[in-house]
Amino acid sequence: MKIRAIEKADKEKILQAFKPILQGWDYLPDIIDSWFADTTKLVTQVACAEDDEFVAMIQIEEFAPKRWFSRGLRANPRADRMLVGKAIVRLIAELEKIMHQRNAISVSYRTLETFKESINLAGKNGFHDKMRFAHKWHDLDGLQVSNHAEFEDFTLDFDISDFVEFLRKNQTFQDVQEHFFTWHEIRVLNLEDVQKAKERRLAFVQKSQDEITSVALFYHVPEIKYLFLSIIEGDNEFIRKAFNFGVQKARELHCVKVGMIHPNVEELSRRQKILGLEKGHVHSILFHKQYRSEA
Repeated sequence: MKIRAIEKADKEKILQAFKPILQGWDYLPDIIDSWFADTTKLVTQVACAEDDEFVAMIQIEEFAPKRWFSRGLRANPRADRMLVGKAIVRLIAELEKIMHQRNAISVSYRTLETFKESINLAGKNGFHDKMRFAHKWHDLDGLQVSNHAEFEDFTLDFDISDFVEFLRKNQTFQDVQEHFFTWHEIRVLNLEDVQKAKERRLAFVQKSQDEITSVALFYHVPEIKYLFLSIIEGDNEFIRKAFNFGVQKARELHCVKVGMIHPNVEELSRRQKILGLEKGHVHSILFHKQYRSEA
């Protein structure tokens, strides 16, 4: 078995080798071209059998200095299960070697609670269950938005450091150690994330007497046409208005779904109730492995 980096010539072979992972639907065809772009930060490794058939694949990305995130673990459904197991062990070992060479502090990965094999890998490879986010996707079709006038209370007139500082005083944000959900990852929110969202009118606040009283930040994933309402912190009225604004922005961005997200299941259900949404959720689990101290 050979472990190697992917090449541009591998595109069709990758699409053929790795099955859809979500009820027959898969985002892979929509994002695979970005893997081969000169600007990509992804490190993608594939395991090849003796006949050069692709057996398994995995990716890592350095999302912050010396902090890595792993994603995209896939197995060829036509390959022998024992061979797949060996391939995954070899792939993980190769990626860990790469991260150690780059002096990594830690690595994390996100998986759904329904992906049992992915969860089992965590314990076998020294990861621990760090936190969970509950989420549910809602189709844009049928969702109604209120009149634009009610969004006038929102403002983009805020300092990004004040935005983050407001969140740091929030109990929910403290409970998840300042992490947020982006679909690709669950990771620590930084000033650059807020700045990028603000520039796209996807981060906004509500103020009273020039003090921030509520905040919201959405995360757009154009590859799958989703808008994730990653952070909404305020009273019920703000939650309702922010959700409506999210639906409006999702339509402007030609999305097909909006994602409601919260680390607390009970709070997510409460928000679904006040918004008149279908109830339900699935958990994403963040697994984490620390290589060395932060110092």
